[in-house]
Parts: sequence; C-alpha cells; structure tokens
Amino acid sequence: MRLAIASDHAATAMKAALADWLRGQGHEVDDLGTDGEASVDYPDFGYKLAAHVAAGKAERGIALCGTGIGISIAVNRNPAVRCALVSEPLSAALSAATAMRIASPNLARHRPEHARMRRSMIRVEQPTEADIDILHAMLRETYWSPGIPRETVARAAAHSMCAIARDEAGTLIGFARAVTDRTAFAWLCDVIIAPAHRGKGLGRGLVRALMEHPDMATVRRWMLGTADAHGVYAGLGFGPIKAPERLMEVIKRAHYVKPES
Repeated sequence: MRLAIASDHAATAMKAALADWLRGQGHEVDDLGTDGEASVDYPDFGYKLAAHVAAGKAERGIALCGTGIGISIAVNRNPAVRCALVSEPLSAALSAATAMRIASPNLARHRPEHARMRRSMIRVEQPTEADIDILHAMLRETYWSPGIPRETVARAAAHSMCAIARDEAGTLIGFARAVTDRTAFAWLCDVIIAPAHRGKGLGRGLVRALMEHPDMATVRRWMLGTADAHGVYAGLGFGPIKAPERLMEVIKRAHYVKPES
C-alpha cells in the first residue's frame, strides 16, 4: 500500500521511526515533512497531507503533531478526506473500518522516545550473523529443536520469511519465521521470545507481521504445530484442523540427533 505521512516539529522523531517500520512491512511511504526541529505551523503540513491523499497520490495518510488534535482538524478542512484521532490499536482499526483515510496518533500517549517500542520494534527482515548467534542460543534450548546446530538455524532462516523483534539497542529479543511459497501456503514455526520480554504481546506481534505482510496477501492456508501455546494462536485465528483425515506426514529423525545406541 502507498501511504503518506506528515508531521510538525513536535513529532519528527516518531514520524521517522514510523515511516521506517512501515517500509519494513513492505509499504511505500511518501514523507511530506517536516524534517527538522525548527518550529513550523502544523496546519501547513495537515493541508499538504490532505491534498496528497485527496489527489490519489496515496491510499491512506498519517498525520502527527504534539497531540494529534490540531493537525487532524487541519486535515479535516479538506472535504475530500476524513481524519480521525487515534490513541491505540482499536481506535485505529475502527477508523479504518469506517473509511477514514487519514489517522492522527495522540503523541501525548506515544511520545517520540517510545516510538520504537512494541510493534515498532518488529520488522519482517532476514537475520544478521549476530542475530543468528542469539537465535541459536534460544532455539537449542527449546522442546522442538533441542541441541540444534547453528548452521541449521542459519540455513532454515535463509530459506524462510522471518520477523524479528528488537529492543531499543537493536538486539534480537524475539523471532518467528514462515516456510512459504508466498502465494498459497505458509507453515509458521520457531516463534520464540527472550524470557525477559515475554508477556508483552511480542509473539503475537511477530506472527501478525508475517501474516499481514503484502507478499502474503494471497496465502490461503496458514498452519503450525504447538505443544502449549494454543491459546496464543487461537487469538490470531488459528484453530484445530477441521479434516485431519485429509492430511498426512512423513517424520524423519533430525540429521543432527544421534541415534540411540
């Protein structure tokens, strides 16, 4: 999707972080400014964003200022678009469902210093060598891949679509991957969060990042296996297989597992 984003001087940090995250999700982003901390009039950028969306140059827009109130009023002076003030995921989803074409987040609740937290930490991207080191240390302790070699982790990631959650220092703290043809089918696996960061919704965020990626728009069937996280995945739409008699499998011993003597 092509998106447009604009802000006044109070929201440039959040605008930059949000634009980077959106591009990481596969969207095209038109950044309409402002780009510095010098004081500017927010209506100028609200009008510019409204005109850009109204002209069909972007499908939707995001307007940012200190509170989101002033710039949303400016946007709404253009009769061809409608802008809603949003402060959390529900209000954003409802505004989109009611054909609002521009959203204006409330920075009183989402300050620039928090712009890289929660979902803004999550990107669909391939892991670096340093990421593989961290990921290997986590996966080799799991019930599904105990003792897995580093080279196996690296090869699996290289042939998958990966989503990574990072802390503010850029260190990997969560991971998920999809084995997929990016057309009709995807198998979700290796969803893992560092112990210190569990319980924050990062696992679901990683899965959503994969499922909502533009390359996965036509995927009809998502599948996974889990021993203990059925409730987590049920909240994302997963459920028991409706016709298990139609599925078959071949299970081989992992190549790195030594046979019992």
